[in-house]
Amino acid sequence: MQQALARYGVKGGALAVAKDGHLLFARGYGFADAEAQTPVQPDSLFRWGSIAKTLTAAAVVRLVEDGKLDLDTPVWNILSQYSPYNGKWGDSRL
Repeated sequence: MQQALARYGVKGGALAVAKDGHLLFARGYGFADAEAQTPVQPDSLFRWGSIAKTLTAAAVVRLVEDGKLDLDTPVWNILSQYSPYNGKWGDSRL
């Protein structure tokens, strides 16, 4: 983890390892606030970056594998509690 932070010029990060629904390891590395020298804790909050797309895709694939989601279902059939901002859904492929 320290090598990854150094390689990519990241000030801090948290790492968690889970297996079979149980947390096996959780640790913070580096600084959550480099200026104040506040260390990262395992439960420190971070902004989402491009990794959010990867995590979302992995979650969707898992739901498909478990038979809880069909990739051909329109997203608004699933997120039916939401309505469009301007009254139009826009792209029908959603």
